[in-house]
Amino acid sequence: DIETSAVTDASGVATVDFDATPPGEYPVEFEVEDHPAVTGTAIVYIEAGAPDPDPASFAVSITDTSAPVTPGETVAVTANIENTGDQSDTQSVAFSIASHTDSQTVTLDGGESTPITFEWATATTDAGEFTATVESDDDSDNTTVTVTEATPENLEVDLAANLTVGEVGGKIYFEVLW
Repeated sequence: DIETSAVTDASGVATVDFDATPPGEYPVEFEVEDHPAVTGTAIVYIEAGAPDPDPASFAVSITDTSAPVTPGETVAVTANIENTGDQSDTQSVAFSIASHTDSQTVTLDGGESTPITFEWATATTDAGEFTATVESDDDSDNTTVTVTEATPENLEVDLAANLTVGEVGGKIYFEVLW
């Protein structure tokens, strides 16, 4: 049994809210306050209302990277952020790789998406495979980023510029850095 009250408008129509009542046909008993002789039973038809909108949910999908790179170069990681819900929201989207972290604030309406790009400037000592992660409050994605060791391609060494006169037949030792 649901007990409620209603006030009629100028035309004598009463509006009553039945929260959380499933759609259907319901018999309703009524009586009019201050007029105990006015009572009765009526059939009330409850129609289904619009469904509640889905809350915002930011899905993350890494779509591109600039890898492979060599140490000292910058890696770019692009992710698509999609609000799969119906409601608007603003979230901080985080990026992490090695010991580097960054974030961007993203605002999306329901059903909207946007690409975002993060960057990591590798150090000259960075080489190997690293896991890049992009994460919203609701989802995350990751990919492997390769930083390849640098290799000399057309190495030219100008020894004459750094030689001093010395013993004939001696040995010269040098180290090539790239």
